[in-house]
Amino acid sequence: MTNITRKPGKPGTIKVTELVLKQTFRTNVDIASWRTAIMAAESIIAPRRRILYDLYEELMLDGHLHSVIDKRRRAVRAMPISFLKDGEEVPEITNFLNTSAFRQMLSDINDHKFYGHSLIQIDFTGEKLTYKLIPRKHVVPEFGIVTINQGDTTGIDYRSAPESAYIIEAGGERDLGLLMSAGQYVIWKRGCIGDWSELGELFGRPMRKGKYNPSDEQGKAALLTMLENLGGAPFIAFPDGTDVTVDAGGSNLTGDIYSTLKSACNDEISKIFIGSVLTTDSGTKGARALGEIHERGEQDVFNEDCMDVMSVLNNDFFKLLELHGYPVAGGEFFYQDTEELSRKVQLDMIKIIKMDLSVPVSDDYIYETFDIPKPENYDQLKADQKAAVDALEASKAAVALAAGDQAEAVNNGLEPNADQALKEPNVATPDKPAKTKKKDTTPAKPSGKIGALLSGLFSTLKGKKNPIDAFASQAQTEAHRIAKMIYDNNLPDGYVVDEDLVQLIADGLVQAIQEGYGTIGDYEFGSNRRSLGEKLIQNAYQFSAAKVDNFQHDMKAMMLDGDGNPLSFASFKKVVDSLNIQYNKNWMQTEWNTSTSSGMMADKWQGYVDDADVMPYLEFITAGDDRVREEHAELNGVIRPVDDEFWDTYYPPLDWGCRCDVIQVTNPNAKPTDVSEMNLPSIDAQFANNSGKTGKVFNDDNPTMKAASDSALSFGLNLSKQYIDDLDD
Repeated sequence: MTNITRKPGKPGTIKVTELVLKQTFRTNVDIASWRTAIMAAESIIAPRRRILYDLYEELMLDGHLHSVIDKRRRAVRAMPISFLKDGEEVPEITNFLNTSAFRQMLSDINDHKFYGHSLIQIDFTGEKLTYKLIPRKHVVPEFGIVTINQGDTTGIDYRSAPESAYIIEAGGERDLGLLMSAGQYVIWKRGCIGDWSELGELFGRPMRKGKYNPSDEQGKAALLTMLENLGGAPFIAFPDGTDVTVDAGGSNLTGDIYSTLKSACNDEISKIFIGSVLTTDSGTKGARALGEIHERGEQDVFNEDCMDVMSVLNNDFFKLLELHGYPVAGGEFFYQDTEELSRKVQLDMIKIIKMDLSVPVSDDYIYETFDIPKPENYDQLKADQKAAVDALEASKAAVALAAGDQAEAVNNGLEPNADQALKEPNVATPDKPAKTKKKDTTPAKPSGKIGALLSGLFSTLKGKKNPIDAFASQAQTEAHRIAKMIYDNNLPDGYVVDEDLVQLIADGLVQAIQEGYGTIGDYEFGSNRRSLGEKLIQNAYQFSAAKVDNFQHDMKAMMLDGDGNPLSFASFKKVVDSLNIQYNKNWMQTEWNTSTSSGMMADKWQGYVDDADVMPYLEFITAGDDRVREEHAELNGVIRPVDDEFWDTYYPPLDWGCRCDVIQVTNPNAKPTDVSEMNLPSIDAQFANNSGKTGKVFNDDNPTMKAASDSALSFGLNLSKQYIDDLDD
């Protein structure tokens, strides 16, 4: 390890103890006071944040608001961070990385997103890190000063030496934080709950009524005394001969309106701070799939917090450490995106990797991970084990062939005829185009039992390998090249989108479509199937260009840190890698699956149209299990004619990962469903599409297509024409 003795420096020059601190002024807040506080803070000539920050502290008493903010704070404090120089830790830095003070400092830095600004002063006099958060009511970021008294117009210039040598500043000069937006919802919720409480006091207990003789004063007094002594519930006394009615019809005795308003305010607060709702409060329809989507949205927020904090560490904090003699030159802070897994979880992961994915795992890794002594005669035991397995497999294969049981032979790793050529499944992967019948080639032929066993083994491995991993790796290489051009502002003249990355994505999507539709080049030129196939290819290329256009746009948008400063290229590459995983692994897997499904349904549609004269009806069916979406289940069993416009909207797939299907009705007595009597579910516009008619997997309402520039879509269309022209070459 790098080990250099550092000479302790001087303390910071801003003495927090000398600031005239005042207690938070707490009072009832309303929308008018909220607006007044914002206007005072937004003043150009004399900005005053004191009133706003007092209001923020009052708002933080709200349980839901405190909970969602603390959720983000915990994520930052839990960040596993290391500092490496030449691949080794630096003890002087490691000593304070895991201290509670360091983690709290990260949280205070990130709090600028809630309050608008954070000013941290670090003390470099000791071996351990200590710091102070300068009270926000004494900081005027618009002028770069710390005031002795709240409301002063002059103070200590913390952006100039010597103060700047101890200061980390986070947040924009005019930014007032997310709490500004959340304030209105907390205020409305408070008023709502107050009214709800008053409703409970008035009508939550039974109303007691009493009548008295108007001429009997003693009786009236006795009645009132009795009603008062019966407890705190409301009562009413009125003279006999009159009729009094307590009308609470306008008071919403069930409290539904208050409960609804409270939930709506909480939902808005959750969206402001963590971008979602379901993981903080479970709704009445908190579907698991929707909850997982919201959880991923939250994770994006947490990841952004982590990236911003890492940017501060590797820029502002790094410079201060170097200035005060810490041996950081040539090193970097790293965010270790790992988890401590239980041994059971690790064991399950190894089983999946070895058995399901057929990926080799080192025996030594297993011995070390689970602390199992390795046998002294390990090599001999391993050889005996392999010989036993080989003998068993050979025996099973021989029995299968001798019995003429071709199916059993295939199950044991053999082709039906061991003398046939080794067959390779026509699987489309990004690095291997799907084969066409005309271009199919025959590899060398392994012969005999060994060749047959190898054939089965290789087929199994090919079938289980997920091509998305290879694709994402290729896409990452292209993304790094694009990122360098963007970072250096060195894009070629006339550049729209990167052709190589568009082609890579389009290859994968076209291959996925052909898995469902068939090899388009095999269909007769000019036929309906060929024409539809060419439309599907054009759509795949346009979507690919749109996707790259979106990808490049997001790259450019993330070149700056939270303060508007350019990232280092190393940091920018990490951002691009994160984007690549999202675009070209997570999303691409779903887009491949949807392309295959849409291609298959387009192929089916051609058959349905061809046979419509003898089987004129189609029936919508679901997968029939508990994973079927509610809105799709409502369509199960619907029968409509092939040429009915119903299928323009409700032809699968109807969503990402949709497993619904349509079948041709063979029953000659079948009757169409009267959909006019049904409350047909609403389908997302991007899936209200019949790929068999439109030739589109991704229609014009797809968010990626909508966000793309016209020039990018034209670029993709031109590339598709080149591909189509080459189909018959």
